[in-house]
Amino acid sequence: MTVLLLFILGAAFAVSALTYSFYWYEALNLDREAFDPRAHGGRLRLALAGFASSLASQAALIVTYPFGFMRMVREPAVRGDKTGPPVVLVHGIYHNGAAWLLFRRRLARRGYRTLHSFCYSSFGPAFGEIAAALGRKIRTVSEENGGAKVVLIGHSMGGLLIRAALGEPQTAARALAVVTLGTPFRGSKLAALGVGSLSAGLVPGSPLLRNLPPFPDPEKTPWLCLASPADNMVLPPSGLTPDMAGPVCRQTPVVCHVGMIYHKPTFEMALSFLDETVRGQGGAAS
Repeated sequence: MTVLLLFILGAAFAVSALTYSFYWYEALNLDREAFDPRAHGGRLRLALAGFASSLASQAALIVTYPFGFMRMVREPAVRGDKTGPPVVLVHGIYHNGAAWLLFRRRLARRGYRTLHSFCYSSFGPAFGEIAAALGRKIRTVSEENGGAKVVLIGHSMGGLLIRAALGEPQTAARALAVVTLGTPFRGSKLAALGVGSLSAGLVPGSPLLRNLPPFPDPEKTPWLCLASPADNMVLPPSGLTPDMAGPVCRQTPVVCHVGMIYHKPTFEMALSFLDETVRGQGGAAS
């Protein structure tokens, strides 16, 4: 047990130290116009707060990852009455459905009780294949819920997959609202260190990023883009900025890239946006 604990802490420290070393160099030195570190207590305080967030989040990721292969995580979850619109959650690269364990619990408590996790392999299938499968999932969930429109929430690459899936008009017509967390709309230099074709597609200027479809009409499909000033995986920070008009963009409090899926203030920002959208379209979330 001690050996396992030391492994988890060591792996979390190694990933956090490496990525925040790049963050210090890239974000705080080369891309300082993206945000003002003084608004967060200065460069050192910003980096240290992000590093602490990363340690906790990486440890949580390692501990919960095996749960992503369990049916209770991969299969639809309906808790209580089917109140509120159905929700499809899309994890990021190298993760699985376990990414949403805490997020799902919080959504269910706040009235979003028909919850689906879209899971995919980060190795093997091409991006286009995964996006097409997501499109089918969105349409199926809508049909299974009497034609109700679907809320879509994506973390990191999950946001790009949602954007690609909504490039198909029939799928876009089924979307109620979208929230993306830490999505690299313009790519990340760190993707060059990744393994597999999906990671290669995240390198800035890649064909994958250049060929993404436009964002849906914001009047028909409201889209919230949440980005952290301490994101240690999307570098430079300008990679978090959508490459065209459409989403409403808001900055979260200081939290690392992976930590966004666990961070309660980030969840509350997403929930507030969704509640406004649901009410605006005549629905109810509780």
